[in-house]
Amino acid sequence: MTYYHTPLRSSLPQQRWREEADRQERKRAAAEAASRRRAQQTQTQTREREQSAAAAAERSARDQFATLRNEFAQQQETLREAMVQYVVSEFEELRKELRIDAERQLKRRLVELEREFEHKFAALRPLTIRGTYVEDKHFLQHDVVAKNGGSYVARKDAPGICPGVDWQQISQPGKTGPKGERGFAGARGPQGESGATFLCWKIDKKNFVAIPLMTNGREGPRLHLRELFEEYHSQACERE
Repeated sequence: MTYYHTPLRSSLPQQRWREEADRQERKRAAAEAASRRRAQQTQTQTREREQSAAAAAERSARDQFATLRNEFAQQQETLREAMVQYVVSEFEELRKELRIDAERQLKRRLVELEREFEHKFAALRPLTIRGTYVEDKHFLQHDVVAKNGGSYVARKDAPGICPGVDWQQISQPGKTGPKGERGFAGARGPQGESGATFLCWKIDKKNFVAIPLMTNGREGPRLHLRELFEEYHSQACERE
């Protein structure tokens, strides 16, 4: 506090001046204190606003992170479902392709087995009398035909024109011999049975036997096929 000394005749004005100076000083000090309080309050409010803004920013960041995490989880779930559907679809397509390929291979193998069976069975087929050769008829292996006084047997199925390379001649007409003396007529004999020809096959599945049935109702010589099928099964297993 600064005091200014002015020479006065009486001490009363000086005292008043001093009181006024003190009052001005207190007023100034109060104004400075109020200014400091306002500054501190402003700083406190600024700090609180900054803290509030930081807290809000932190909450916003947490909310955004939670939102992103949820979106990422949803995207992962969607991607997982899409991958599962894709794998299932591809597996189904592969299964269809494998099934189609297996069916094709099975059909092809069945055709090959049928051809092999027919080829091997044809070698065991008995001779079948087909009568006089007619060009437009279909003949199989071991069919026997008559032509020009001779007889021929087919070497294979669909042998072609007879005679030919696929026909084997088994008889031919002989030369005409000298005419003999006329003999006495004998007694008329009983009428004989008509010649029997092959009608169809009777199959004994249990014993692997094929029995030819003739037109006269009798059975022909039996054909035993067990060894043939055992040999076929053995060769088929070796090829696999």
